[in-house]
Amino acid sequence: IEMDVTRDYYFPKPVWRTSLPRDIKLEPIVDQIYRLEKKSKSRHRSNIGPHAFQSEDFKYDADRKDDALNDLLFHIGSLVQAIHQTDRKGEVVLSNAWCNINRKDGMNIPHTHPGSMYSGVIWLKASEGAGEFVINENDDRIMLQAEPWYGRLKDPTNPPPHWCSEWSFKPKEGDILVFPGFLSHQVMPNNNEDDRISVSFNFQVYDQWETEKENEDG
Repeated sequence: IEMDVTRDYYFPKPVWRTSLPRDIKLEPIVDQIYRLEKKSKSRHRSNIGPHAFQSEDFKYDADRKDDALNDLLFHIGSLVQAIHQTDRKGEVVLSNAWCNINRKDGMNIPHTHPGSMYSGVIWLKASEGAGEFVINENDDRIMLQAEPWYGRLKDPTNPPPHWCSEWSFKPKEGDILVFPGFLSHQVMPNNNEDDRISVSFNFQVYDQWETEKENEDG
């Protein structure tokens, strides 16, 4: 039977990917994070594993000069602002950021970033086998897309996106992922002896639409 069938995608979860410009050097930022680790204690949230380190939160300071990590936050803020303004009005504001060092067998368990509009990660040090970054669908979609319900995939090595309940990204130095803060994600174990170092961040949105409307009415 011949049928004219169209396929549309609704309710997608956006994930934006890019890389830092090549003229931004990662080594000074990595050195700064190692110095930060030496003089502060690690907090424990989603990160687990031997000798894992997660810094306290920090924010961008426009008056701080000659600070590689602070300069990185400026570039990330510019990127997230450009992403936001593609479709929406308003300004993004960095809520917080923090450093992560996952050594061998270190990982981050599944979690979300409640209250954040945009969340993301940039990898500053990551070699082959450093552990993939994985995004997950919610539980009801995972059940509905399971093979016992819908049958086996014809090509399980290359499933189409509408049949996937999770997706993974290989960490690469200088790469940046930005995603909605409600999207569940995790980081798989680091399988080699090299440290995996990243900076994670959250952004809120500030929109003056009420003020704009008042000006238009006036």
